[in-house]
Amino acid sequence: MVSGIVLVMSALVAQVAKPAEKVQAKAEIPAATATKLKDARRLLQNGRYAEAEEALTVIETEAKKEPAGFAPSLKVALANLCDLMDRQLELIVDEKFNRGLTPNLIPRFEPSHPEAGVHHGFKGMQICASAMTAEAMKLCNPTTIHSRSTECHNQDKVSMGTIAARDARSIVELAQNVAAIHLLACCQALELRGVEKCSPRTQEAFRLVREHVSFLDRDRYLDVDIATTVELIQSGAISALVG
Repeated sequence: MVSGIVLVMSALVAQVAKPAEKVQAKAEIPAATATKLKDARRLLQNGRYAEAEEALTVIETEAKKEPAGFAPSLKVALANLCDLMDRQLELIVDEKFNRGLTPNLIPRFEPSHPEAGVHHGFKGMQICASAMTAEAMKLCNPTTIHSRSTECHNQDKVSMGTIAARDARSIVELAQNVAAIHLLACCQALELRGVEKCSPRTQEAFRLVREHVSFLDRDRYLDVDIATTVELIQSGAISALVG
């Protein structure tokens, strides 16, 4: 399972590590080019051919850079990755499937220990990841079907690119948080199982995470741990190790 997790992480960080502003800018191109095309037509009608030609060149260049379906495709791809990580996370925390790991990855205590059975481990983290995954999947609804006729039917069907870009940005942020929880759970499982049994690259990734977030030895607030791991993913450091 660890090798599969590494593959998922390497595929994910290549997308979610990109700044959200770049994602939004790329997804807005279909809407922007529609406006520029209208401006070019107006310039031609007014005899301003040089400016019209320049506007049309911009449209052609941008259309080649990014297809019209960039934002919807990104939304679906990232939501599917969230779903995959959420399912893998369930297998890791569930003692019925995690092959000898503790329930919810709680630290190991002797039965007679006063803290035995007290801690929740990654139970809340898995619920949180599942909730964010559901939200990401909900945001995959195609924005184009909500197109409204505007300007007295001058623009009867538009790409709704700005709304699609905002939805894509939200899914990117959700995916980053799901990935962070997924990564922290994997590190917790590795430490419980034995990091020395892993490949050298996996051990490097583990050590990198542990430089920023410690082992969960008892219940604590984990919001800072998630935020720290998100920043680590955004930095590209994880991608450089597993990519």
